Amino acid sequence: MDISMWVAYDEQRLRRLIKFLLRRTMIRLRVLSAFFAALGIVLLIVASRPVLPIAVIVGAVVLATLVEPWAVRLSVRAQPSVVREGYQLTLDDNGIAMKSGVYDSRMAWSTLDRVEERPEAWYLMFGQAQALAVYKDQMTPQQREQFAGFIAQRQSDFRS
Repeated sequence: MDISMWVAYDEQRLRRLIKFLLRRTMIRLRVLSAFFAALGIVLLIVASRPVLPIAVIVGAVVLATLVEPWAVRLSVRAQPSVVREGYQLTLDDNGIAMKSGVYDSRMAWSTLDRVEERPEAWYLMFGQAQALAVYKDQMTPQQREQFAGFIAQRQSDFRS
């Protein structure tokens, strides 16, 4: 396999990648929010003063709805300027290479924990909080087929 493509910086894609990485945390946070909302409702029923129960309910709603966009916005702003450059992505039998004007990085396939496929991309996961998106729309149909076959063949090699 030898697939090479230019990956231009796209903030919307960066936001989707960050949301993808935050998804497990957000699920836990929303479950916690539901618990606090239910607690607030119970307190509202039994409390003589509604101030604390209403504050708990409002806090739960804020936690469930505003934390993710806030975290994504902060994460995008915290990215170094080098992230805002495009890079040449090369996928071959030995590993993954990324090269831009200011950096050159190569990772062996053995460093990969798992691959998660979504309709828009394959997310190559290196641990819980680091991922590289390989976007399907930047590949030819033949490259997508070749990469999917390669990933299926190597799935047992990943460190999941």
